[in-house]
Amino acid sequence: MQNRESLQKMLVRAGLSDAEAAVYLAMLELGPATVLQIARQSGVKRTTIYPVVEALRAKGLVSVQEVGFKRRFAAEDPSRLDRILEEQKLALKSFFPELSALYSLRGGDSIIRYYTGVPAMRSVYDEMLSELRDGEDYYGFGDPERWDSFDKAYFKTFIERRLKIDLKAKMLLVPSEVGRSYKRTEKNFHEEVRLLPEGTMLDANMAITPRKIVIHPLTHPITTIVIETPALVRMQQTLFRVMWDALGDK
Repeated sequence: MQNRESLQKMLVRAGLSDAEAAVYLAMLELGPATVLQIARQSGVKRTTIYPVVEALRAKGLVSVQEVGFKRRFAAEDPSRLDRILEEQKLALKSFFPELSALYSLRGGDSIIRYYTGVPAMRSVYDEMLSELRDGEDYYGFGDPERWDSFDKAYFKTFIERRLKIDLKAKMLLVPSEVGRSYKRTEKNFHEEVRLLPEGTMLDANMAITPRKIVIHPLTHPITTIVIETPALVRMQQTLFRVMWDALGDK
């Protein structure tokens, strides 16, 4: 036979609270008993026994016996737990339409995550890189002059690792001297580069993949935002393409 602690945990999994499980198990062990006896056996304070017993009575798991002027409480057959579980399943099913509606509103796979600090930012970019596959689109907005001064060593290795994947990479960059150098050497990096209009300033990097958007500021403190809401990813891809086409081959 399983020990008392295991049986109590099973009762909790069946839908009873910790106190209800302790009291019901004590009543099974004792047979008809007084509140004082149940309190001693269960370890539940006598002052809280009555509401617990009433909760068990409401579930059909406890009966009351009147013996003279004394009331004794007795546990009902444990087979009644099956009925409780069945009622719980029926109640849950009745809520399925509303739960499904809420799931649809959130977009199915909708996720927005926030990370703080440079190490977390690097982890986000590493994760994004590990998910990319040959032939996929990779779009980026940025100011390479600022990201070089921000974390040049990391972004250098990131680009080197990105080149190992045969991506359809397109970059919209601020027209700084560094941005123009990226444009001149775009073939070396297996990407297409177009420069944003003169005077454009960007205070954040943005990378867009088929599954997510990654945004982080080029100023401290660093908070990296990852958006995996499909509708927002598709919208950002569309906006990028519109801007790309509008700029022409600049």
